[in-house]
Amino acid sequence: MNILVTICARAGSKGARNKNIRNFCDHPLVLYTLEAYRSFCDKAEGIEGCIRLALNTDSKELIEQMEESGVDYILVRREEELAGGAVAKFDVIKDTLLKAEVMCETNFDIVLDLDLTSPLRTWKDIDGTLSALLDDEEADLAYSVTDARRSPY
Repeated sequence: MNILVTICARAGSKGARNKNIRNFCDHPLVLYTLEAYRSFCDKAEGIEGCIRLALNTDSKELIEQMEESGVDYILVRREEELAGGAVAKFDVIKDTLLKAEVMCETNFDIVLDLDLTSPLRTWKDIDGTLSALLDDEEADLAYSVTDARRSPY
């Protein structure tokens, strides 16, 4: 089984300006996602095949942060038509998958998308979501959620 892990983060933001390159508790936000990814790879049991990380972005600053992290990854430069705020994330993930398969000369069986703005995610969250997908033969999608502390309305 070949797994592609994606991080899709565009430059700019409609909500919090430059949120994807900000620091959280004195560390770049991307480092929390990368630590969860590294731990997941280290602890991935029974997965035969490869696990690859792909970054889809148009942010020079985010690419610099990734380079400084030392993590091996595939860079998929975000096309201008996929950089707008109204673009569905599915389209960006699909673009990342198609380009990563060509770059790696590999067909990926599963795509795990890690949202960059989830610094409290752990490797157990990633593993649990993957397990939920693999345990249900009828499922073709799984995602993790958590109860809200309060209503956003």
